[in-house]
Amino acid sequence: MSFYTLDLSSGSMDFLVNEIRGIPTDNNTLILTQYPNNHDINFESLFTGMPDSIKEIDVTQLDDCKTVAQIIKNLPPHVTKFTLNPASFRQQSTEKICQLLTMLSATQVSHLSIEGPGLAAGNKETQEKIIKAIPPNINFLTVSNQNVTPANFLPFSVGLKSLPPHLINLDLSQNDFDNLSLEEFLVFLKNLPRHIRSLSLSTNGLNKFIAHMDKICGALPPLLELDVSSNEFQSTELPNFRNLRALQRIDLRGHCFELTMGYPELCDFFRQSLHETVTAVMLEAKVTDPNFSQLTNYTINPRDFTFEEYKNTSLVETKALQEELVETLPMPQDTRLTFEQFQGYVGRVFQEAHQRTRSKVDDKAPSHAPGSPYSF
Repeated sequence: MSFYTLDLSSGSMDFLVNEIRGIPTDNNTLILTQYPNNHDINFESLFTGMPDSIKEIDVTQLDDCKTVAQIIKNLPPHVTKFTLNPASFRQQSTEKICQLLTMLSATQVSHLSIEGPGLAAGNKETQEKIIKAIPPNINFLTVSNQNVTPANFLPFSVGLKSLPPHLINLDLSQNDFDNLSLEEFLVFLKNLPRHIRSLSLSTNGLNKFIAHMDKICGALPPLLELDVSSNEFQSTELPNFRNLRALQRIDLRGHCFELTMGYPELCDFFRQSLHETVTAVMLEAKVTDPNFSQLTNYTINPRDFTFEEYKNTSLVETKALQEELVETLPMPQDTRLTFEQFQGYVGRVFQEAHQRTRSKVDDKAPSHAPGSPYSF
């Protein structure tokens, strides 16, 4: 997902119109910033030349409700996601913010993103007012970067409890749930509406709760989709999601590099940790060496996952490196490396390569006095 930032104070109306028309078509998010109070902008004219590739408008850096209202009023039909931060309108009343949300009902927006700590930091009444103002055309809500703490998690979860039944997709990524105790996190999850069918808990440090994943799954609604990517899960103890008995799709990207290391181990994980209803698992393999910077994402059906498919979906660089290690290290050719062994060998190889590179650089580099910014 790429974005383009448009500074609304950067020039005349003609200048802004030309700039927005020139947005490269590989950008799908437009971030609007720096609205000048003394400069009237005709957003209808401004948005006329907007490329159809722009699907999201981000106004998190604007603090004037009247301006945002004009933006919403003139949203092109190809914009389906709208992002704002209630904390930006701290000089405005809650009613003004609710009016903005209500205006989205006249647009094609189906995905609303509320970012920043503005929602969780508010009191229970404020949260409920904002959530109840979400119009019926919104079926996907993102509430991220709320900095959830033991002090604010309860009113925040109670506020989410009032989400309308038409809203079935909820993204709660990057909310620092690892600040909570297990008991607090379970209370939060139990307050989520039971009609939620797709939930993202990505990037929340859930590895803290990995030994209690069965309890966490038991507290969740009957989900069809779950995103738990980038939660620092380690190979020593993989999460168990079997209690999610309606789950069909799960995103495990960001920490499951070890799952690409061996076909039997991967199949064992699917059989032991996922319910039979799961038909799609998203994985991401990554090698941390700078020379292996490309990521490979793939979706597999754990119930119909053949060895041939495993060979085709693994990272080419990873397989090549593993084969090189097996050939060069003093071990039988048919030995299967565990992930811990492979990770250790990879780390050693990378470290030796780094030291060799560093030695070459040091040989060529000029000397620096101790304590200078260039001394190591």
